[in-house]
Amino acid sequence: MERSVKLRLRIDFKAMKYFNMYNLKYRKKFIWFYIAMIVVCLGLGVLTIIQKQTVLGIVFGLFAIYLIYQTIRLENMIDRQIANYFYNRRPMEQVIEITDERIIISSPTDPSRVSEYDWITVTAIHEIPQYFYLFINKQPLIVDKDENMILEGSHQDLIDIIMEKVRVKPYKKIDKEIVRNPITFVHQEFVEEEQHADEADVSDVQTVEDVEEIPVEVKDEDNKEEV
Repeated sequence: MERSVKLRLRIDFKAMKYFNMYNLKYRKKFIWFYIAMIVVCLGLGVLTIIQKQTVLGIVFGLFAIYLIYQTIRLENMIDRQIANYFYNRRPMEQVIEITDERIIISSPTDPSRVSEYDWITVTAIHEIPQYFYLFINKQPLIVDKDENMILEGSHQDLIDIIMEKVRVKPYKKIDKEIVRNPITFVHQEFVEEEQHADEADVSDVQTVEDVEEIPVEVKDEDNKEEV
């Protein structure tokens, strides 16, 4: 008998922050790139000072300080960017059905809006304590691990299905907490009509390459919006 689990996904401040932090720290290895640049700048700074090129050494030193500041403030910058994104925007919600054969994503207010993916199209599975990220090439499908998000079926079936797929797909798991700042952001309230008018499709959440951008893109059949 085919197992089936239906759950709710809420793409809100929390979901976007965790994906951004994971994407930058563990997929793009953004922090390691910055650390390498800091070491290079400090090394060049010391070398130029030894060679009595003091001004150039100071320039390298200042750039290293700037990179250190950027690295330390990464999470704060992400918090600010996501908070700006959700100004006058509501969180987006979808319903995800995960079976042994496929993943079905639909709108909670319009069941006719459906996207289906066979498991064979999932190229990698990543896991953090809060979410699974099922990647179709670079496109992530986000699966919330919170038991309270289950609508039909069991949470154990959800874990079992995904863990079985892990056996034949690239898999990466991060056990430690990847964010430091507590999530205290409070979303605005919207009237019912506005919520229905602005329903989004989770199947089109994508990453982008620019660290200054929030790497989530949401498309709608009638209106395309990029974050």
